[in-house]
Amino acid sequence: MTFVTMPASASQEQLEDLHLLHRDRERSTKRKLDEALEEKERTHRELIANASAAHKRIRLNAERTRELFRLQREQERQRAEQEEQLRLEQVKAELAARQRQAEFDKEQQERERIQREHEDLERRRRLDEERRVLERAQREEQERQKRQKQEDERRAAELAATRAQAAKDKAEKDAAQNRRATNPTGVHTQQVPAPTEANITTLLRARKTQHVQYLALHKQLKELRKSMAEFAKRDQAFKQWMGDARRFIRAKVGQMIDGTSKEIKEGNLDRIKEIRAVLQQALQTDQHYVDIRHFVIPAHQGQYPDDKAQVSGLFIYLLNQVSKSAMSQMVEDAGIKPTKAEPLGLLVTSIFGHNLIQVAGQLHLADIHLAKYHHECPALFGIYDILPKGFTSEYAEKMTGLAAGFAATTLRKYPPGLRSKNPFPSSLYWSALARIVNTPPAAITDTLFIVLKALLDPAYAAKFIEEYGNIGILLLKRAVVEFPASSNNVAAMSIKVMADLYAKKLNLRFV
Repeated sequence: MTFVTMPASASQEQLEDLHLLHRDRERSTKRKLDEALEEKERTHRELIANASAAHKRIRLNAERTRELFRLQREQERQRAEQEEQLRLEQVKAELAARQRQAEFDKEQQERERIQREHEDLERRRRLDEERRVLERAQREEQERQKRQKQEDERRAAELAATRAQAAKDKAEKDAAQNRRATNPTGVHTQQVPAPTEANITTLLRARKTQHVQYLALHKQLKELRKSMAEFAKRDQAFKQWMGDARRFIRAKVGQMIDGTSKEIKEGNLDRIKEIRAVLQQALQTDQHYVDIRHFVIPAHQGQYPDDKAQVSGLFIYLLNQVSKSAMSQMVEDAGIKPTKAEPLGLLVTSIFGHNLIQVAGQLHLADIHLAKYHHECPALFGIYDILPKGFTSEYAEKMTGLAAGFAATTLRKYPPGLRSKNPFPSSLYWSALARIVNTPPAAITDTLFIVLKALLDPAYAAKFIEEYGNIGILLLKRAVVEFPASSNNVAAMSIKVMADLYAKKLNLRFV
């Protein structure tokens, strides 16, 4: 190889250039190294910072998790404590409630025991009082009969003496006439005075005696209702059946409809048969027997022999319910229009007159229904000294409905040959009418006019005339024309206009 030798100055310059170039390269390399080192340091610092941040996040998450866990455990502990506290309070409350209930039951039992003892004492007191009243009434009746017998004997003796004296006077007069030999003349015989009428006070006393007997029977029915309720408490099935039967009867009575169509009549008869079927079931119940003689008045008790006197108490209870429901319905239906009582009169006579109701061949259980009438409407039986002087519209409707129901019941005719009989004969209607129109003037009240108006409704008057004919017309004249003539109040005027109604509807005119 051939080297070219350069001048010293040129070489020097080249060396300087190389030196500068080398220095620049070193600087560049150093700068690059520094930059790379700085980059690594920066990257390292970033990694450290990121790691530190990540560690901090992990630590914070761990601390939060630990705090949440602590809070959860604290909440669970508090909840457990609250639940335990609540359970303890509930236990305490239950114990306190049981203790209070036990104390209440004990007090209730004590009250019931005291109440039963009080009721027993009261019942015995009432029974003793009723027995004393009945005994007193019977004694008074016996004394009255004794006095009446003595009075009859005295009158008979006076009558015999009067007749003997009259015969003697006649014989002496005839002898004197014969001695004078005159023409015979018409003999005037002395008219024998007729016995006087029974004393009104005595008659009223007899009525009151029977009235008291029916009121005693009414109280006896109330006692039966209480005893049946007590008996039912010991037998839930019996209590349920008794309650269902009572509600069934009340519903069927309320469904009785006034009308003449075939559908209405058949519907009413079906309801009566359904009620009768319930009574038949009750009659066959072999629980809680009662003596039937306790549910008829004394005059009828002797007609039930001992072997026929025991009957189901449930039967008597439900029979009483029939009467009670029927009378309530009479007030509701016939309080404004008396003829609305017709289907209820049919129901009462069909139930109480059916052979199902006969005991020992007797129909005297009708006394149950009459006892309620004696209690609710005594004016029908000649008991007028306890009647109110005035009246309200509700009272007037009640008396009207009951009197109309009485007429619908007692004026019902049964075809010949029918097995059933009407235990409420038309003579009861006659007696009620006669007693009202024969009331002493000083005892006449508005109640009598209200009851009389319902009894005299043209529909019932027509049945009465059909039953009694001309003599019935005479009693109607007494009731419509003569009885209210001396009174001018509104109640009496309502009777006076009945004459015009009879002329219009019955073609009946009183002369």
